[in-house]
Amino acid sequence: MSSFKENCEKYFGTADFYEVLEVAKDASQKEIKKAYHKLSLLVHPDRVDDSQKLEATEKFKVLGKIHSILQDENKRKIYDDSGEFDDEGDGDFNWMEYWRSLFKKISLKDIQNFEEDYIGSETEVRDIRKAYESCKGNMTKMMEHIPFANPETEPRIIEVIRGLVDKGEVEEYDQFFNEPAKRRRLRHKKYQKEKEEVEKESSVKKAKFQQYSDLEKNYIGSEDEYTDIKNAYESWKGDITKMMDTIPFANVENEPRIIEIVRGMVDREEVQKYELFFNEPLSKKQKRHHKLKNEREGIERYSMEDEESLSNEIQERASSNFMNMISNLEAKYGNNKSKSLTEVKTTAKKRKFSKK
Repeated sequence: MSSFKENCEKYFGTADFYEVLEVAKDASQKEIKKAYHKLSLLVHPDRVDDSQKLEATEKFKVLGKIHSILQDENKRKIYDDSGEFDDEGDGDFNWMEYWRSLFKKISLKDIQNFEEDYIGSETEVRDIRKAYESCKGNMTKMMEHIPFANPETEPRIIEVIRGLVDKGEVEEYDQFFNEPAKRRRLRHKKYQKEKEEVEKESSVKKAKFQQYSDLEKNYIGSEDEYTDIKNAYESWKGDITKMMDTIPFANVENEPRIIEIVRGMVDREEVQKYELFFNEPLSKKQKRHHKLKNEREGIERYSMEDEESLSNEIQERASSNFMNMISNLEAKYGNNKSKSLTEVKTTAKKRKFSKK
């Protein structure tokens, strides 16, 4: 198994922590954290193609460990004085969780902004040069090491390398400037295939979520929802935490509406009044909301590659057992016409007056 220093050399061309992060030895904690964030975004395993995921994961681990050492004043002092550091095995350590504990969730917009800043920057030129030298001008291999590289950016990459060669900064490799047409075609064909697969998957997800969205729209405010809320309230004797697990599309945001509907039922004496529902202990409510928040974050985590609109839709549904109940819902409510909450209330009032 490679040592940590060997991995630094392998993936970043140096075992010097400060050189890896591209900061001065006397850099502040803020500068070190900023550098770590910037580099980790380039190699984040959730943001690279499958072909690059293994290497990106290893690079991500290296960066995480470097930051964990330099952000600790005692460990940093030992490293600065002796060049030594704790190299004990940390194979079970979750570097992804470590990263998430330091930085906010990254949105599609954040990635787009970062790409705009990166393209044409000194950092990109440095990455292109490093890829060119380490891959000896093999463009196919280079493309796996240059962030945001694709067939459309190849002419610009060639132009950058041509400039470096002309200035005598790098060696001229014939396989780069006279790449066999067959190799280029194979690379472009592979890229196009991957692109089509991603677009197909995205299209399927869009269709699926549109189907769910239509189903939710038909359900919310309907007689069926009203009945399900009533049944859940009576079955669980007002335990709203258990109710939320059995009412389709229920989440933190629509809790107030569910409470309003149940209050109306109680006022009309359609159901018994349970104190547990109307005077729920704060600790229990906080625990439920914390659980729903964790579920939402879990879905966000695995949806980074989706378009932002799809990710938002997933988050809105994260607080219910949505995926498990969807097939049953389609069978039960799929063809029903939706009713607004106003219509439900109107119907409820009619029930009340009819009783009188």
